Amino acid sequence: MSARTESLRQPVGDPGADAGRRGRRGIVLAVLAVLVVLAGVYVGAAYALADRVPFGTTVAGEDVGGLSAADAVARLEASVGQAAAEPVPVQVDDDTDLLDPTEAGLGLDLEATVDSVTGFSLAPQRMWRHVVGAGRLPVETTADDAALTAALEDVAARTDREPVDGTVAFDGTDVVAGDPVEGRALDVVAAADLVEERWFAADEPIVLPADTVPVDVTQAETDAAVQVAEAALAAPLTVVVDEREVALEPAALAPALAMSPTGGDLALTVDGAALREALLAADPELEAEPRDASVRLSGGRPEIVPARNGLTLPPEELAAAALPALAPDAERRAVVEDAVVEPETTTAEVEALGITEVVSTFSTPYPDNPPRTNNLRVAAETIRGTLLEPGDVFDLNEILGERTRAKGYQAAGVISNGRFTEGVGGGVSQVATTTYNAAFFAGLEVLDFKPHSYYISRYPVGRESTLNYSPPVDMRFRNDTDTGILVDASVGGGEITVTFWGTKTWDVESVTSPRRDVEEGGVTYDDSPDCEPQAANTGFTVDTTRIWKDLDTGEEVKRETNTWRYSTGDRIICGEDPDA
Repeated sequence: MSARTESLRQPVGDPGADAGRRGRRGIVLAVLAVLVVLAGVYVGAAYALADRVPFGTTVAGEDVGGLSAADAVARLEASVGQAAAEPVPVQVDDDTDLLDPTEAGLGLDLEATVDSVTGFSLAPQRMWRHVVGAGRLPVETTADDAALTAALEDVAARTDREPVDGTVAFDGTDVVAGDPVEGRALDVVAAADLVEERWFAADEPIVLPADTVPVDVTQAETDAAVQVAEAALAAPLTVVVDEREVALEPAALAPALAMSPTGGDLALTVDGAALREALLAADPELEAEPRDASVRLSGGRPEIVPARNGLTLPPEELAAAALPALAPDAERRAVVEDAVVEPETTTAEVEALGITEVVSTFSTPYPDNPPRTNNLRVAAETIRGTLLEPGDVFDLNEILGERTRAKGYQAAGVISNGRFTEGVGGGVSQVATTTYNAAFFAGLEVLDFKPHSYYISRYPVGRESTLNYSPPVDMRFRNDTDTGILVDASVGGGEITVTFWGTKTWDVESVTSPRRDVEEGGVTYDDSPDCEPQAANTGFTVDTTRIWKDLDTGEEVKRETNTWRYSTGDRIICGEDPDA
């Protein structure tokens, strides 16, 4: 029979078994009672000690064990609070600085510090501290992130260091190198976390993290640039400008050179303007203005002054030519392209003007009057050498300008309001008359002229011209031929002569009509203080005809007639009229 069968066969309600169960239950209940008592004692102790700092507790060296939470906070404020206001030393590499905790937004939370070991709690470790003591308790701190960041940025402004690139410079013919130095930049974000964590507990300066700022020009690049610079001054540089050559010694070349940063490298650069100065100092004739071809009068005849090319030294082109020639293995020969500057007017263009012969010449006599003769000479020298290209207009008032003493003119006789008087530049009308006649017989187109109001016997009748600057009375003509006209004018031997040089186009004939409507002048007495006696002038009308004829056939091609009325002028007698 199995044990299970035997168990089933035991009689129900065995007194021995019941007694065993009752004994075990009593033990359990007793244990539970003890536990309840102990739990009560534990909770009571926890409650009783909730506001007490565990014995043996120190905060920043201050013993606060056994004190109430309030008393502990008060004691810490009195002792530790003052220390919290002390500047916080920080260090960036070898540089030190100070943080003002108040400005940096750093502070202490003493209540939170004490609360970490006080207050009601059933946690065993809390009760255990009351048994064995809490020991050294860390201080809870606070931080204003914005203020701390701003304070550390101020530290960065004082401790950051910009990188210094390597440099290479020319000191005369010496090459001087400056070594590169890496920069430094405070890691403000990481530094803020570090300061917030350690600022109050640190016994030594807080070492703040900083990043290295690399240089653009490294030591290797600096060393390579030194070799380039030394090669640039290793020997003279020959500069070729057109057919001229100038050798610049290193001492003369050096001021135009520099080693400049370019994309992380130090590259040789050439100051074209400084190089130009050095070249001109070595050869002042290396640069010259171009000369236009011209025609001038020499020995009384036209002479062509040929054009001449100029030379220029554009700084940009100089630098571009010199730079490759200064490379370490270069030939050291800089050829400046496009240095030649051509003149605006070529010799061929002046030759094409055809100024080879006398086209016309005309002379008029002048009276013996030194001031007036002086004025003729000044005006003649002014118009002498005037070149008229085809289509150009000769404007005598424009060429002479206002006649002033500053230009050398003197006071001489003029006709003003029908009276002979004096004015600065008097007599210049004779230049107008003589030049007009040269233009007349050259067959040129006369644009503007006006004969004198009174006929003057030394001038051709009807074929003369007065002149005044203001109000303007002018004498103008146009070169309407296909060739140039060069004006020559001279004063001497009692005559002024104006000659036109060019290529003769026409034979010109002048025909003057008989005088008509002749009227004799009367007599006028003038008793004014400034009276000047004057002879009578006969008035009359006259026609002047110009006839253009073909050079080869002599046939008339065209004609033009001008009519002029000379005024009658009374004889002026200074004094009172005897019949008045």
